[in-house]
Amino acid sequence: MISITIIEITHDIQITGSLAMLSRMKCIAPVLLVVFLTIAPFGFADVQDEPDQVTSFSGEIEVILVEIDVRVRDRDGRPVSGLGIEEFEVLENGQSVPIASFFEVRPNEQDALASAIPTAPVVVAGPATSRLVVVVDDDSIHPVRRNRSLDDLTQFISEELPQDTIVTVIRLARGVDVVVDGSADLATIKRALDELRQRSGGSPLAEADYRSVVRDIRDAERFREAVSYARRYAGERRQVAQATLSALDSVVASLAGVGQRTVLLYVGEGFPVEPGIEAFRLVQELYPEDQVMVETAQYVLHDRLAALIDHANSAGVTISTYDARGLDMGMSAGADGDVASSTLDGLALDSALRQSRQASLRGLSFRTGGEFSASNNLDRLLDTTRDDLTAFYSIGFHSSSSGESARRIEVLLDRPGTGVRFRSSFSERSTAQRRVDQTLAAVYMPPRDNDFLISVVPGEAKPLRKSRYLLPVDVIIPVDALTAVPTVDGFGAQAELLFVSADVKGAVSEVHRVELTPEIPSEIKGDRIPVIRYSATLKLTKGQHRIAVTVSDLVGGGSSSLAGQVVVP
Repeated sequence: MISITIIEITHDIQITGSLAMLSRMKCIAPVLLVVFLTIAPFGFADVQDEPDQVTSFSGEIEVILVEIDVRVRDRDGRPVSGLGIEEFEVLENGQSVPIASFFEVRPNEQDALASAIPTAPVVVAGPATSRLVVVVDDDSIHPVRRNRSLDDLTQFISEELPQDTIVTVIRLARGVDVVVDGSADLATIKRALDELRQRSGGSPLAEADYRSVVRDIRDAERFREAVSYARRYAGERRQVAQATLSALDSVVASLAGVGQRTVLLYVGEGFPVEPGIEAFRLVQELYPEDQVMVETAQYVLHDRLAALIDHANSAGVTISTYDARGLDMGMSAGADGDVASSTLDGLALDSALRQSRQASLRGLSFRTGGEFSASNNLDRLLDTTRDDLTAFYSIGFHSSSSGESARRIEVLLDRPGTGVRFRSSFSERSTAQRRVDQTLAAVYMPPRDNDFLISVVPGEAKPLRKSRYLLPVDVIIPVDALTAVPTVDGFGAQAELLFVSADVKGAVSEVHRVELTPEIPSEIKGDRIPVIRYSATLKLTKGQHRIAVTVSDLVGGGSSSLAGQVVVP
């Protein structure tokens, strides 16, 4: 866990630049993203969620229209079209709710015109209405299996990808590497996939760690020694799985509000929701008199996985997952062939490991309306992904914003011989939560624009003690980036700074939030635009980090995020 403390933060007003002055200050700031590349890592205190600034009256509730994509398939996996609104029923938290909107999306105009009297309004899947996000998990996948999957993906993009689909390609490697940042150009996408084939994969290292812990536990002379190996292994696997979950959560956050139906296709070998359980099972088998399995509870990640699923459902992101190990079995036997020999059969150990990894992938796909596959090639899942982008029903219902963290959704269809997929929950994230999401997304996904013209200037890090350093950082905000409000002495603004950091291993700090209320003079001489300079002294650790800062205008509602890499020697 990264833990870096903000020691001090102050602000003042300075004049810089060459534009207009206070007359340029705006009333509402648009939501935009900005970039910086020269700042140092810092870490953070706990996040305190704040309520939205909304005036309400007794008995008043907010009603929102929730739209869900419902994919109906026959026994052979083919899309079923021509269904009517009367054949569907929507349940929210187990209670039937009226359907407020309903239409069908079909892949092309010929299909849309196939029925002279359609049973529902029909929409043709048009250009740039869909986005496919391919996530290659190099932390888990073997390079050979990854390249086999990339071959299938390249062929699909060349021959089957729906026209004008926007494609993003992301590589997970203890962090997020955006290989293609949203493109419909097939040549660009295929070049990126070719480059990915040259990268290393994390599966051989994971397999080596697995063989090593099995060998160490077998060779241990007593229970205490054996369980220490299991604990160390479980802790290491948990850290890697947490990094993967954090990275996926940041990807989902970056996709929220893109205005396109999005399918995220995960290609990898999964990550455990019960890290190290296979090692503890081996210890339990070797020392049956000791109840060691109770220790696995401190390593489980079910809550983190559930939070990612709810986030994806709130963002409208469908996740399909592919276990690239396919039908391969067993990795406990090494070159010597004897690693797995113990009172617990090696295949049982492998089965426990694989079940834990696949549980996360199955949960992600089934609960977000996607599909899971563990075949020896990607072809079937890619065909399903193509159909998911272009053939579905959009069903809307009105939901009251009752403050629940997540509302359960179920869609029933009165049509025998069909299967239905849909997102299983919905929650409306608060404004404060969305700002946190934006900051977490920025630490992994490169922000795009700099319309706020914000800059960050780091100072020189000074040793504090051991591997700790103090770093002065200035965040510089032009006053016309914020919404000004009149005060007794002139003008004022309300802003919030959010900070987060990730280290090279993918561990992410908590998000630290600071609310600021600068006073701005009503009269400024000269023709230069005034800026607000916020100075923070940060306590940080030695090493390489990626950090992100978000500046939010609490009056106008706009926000900008900045991100960059730094190495502290």
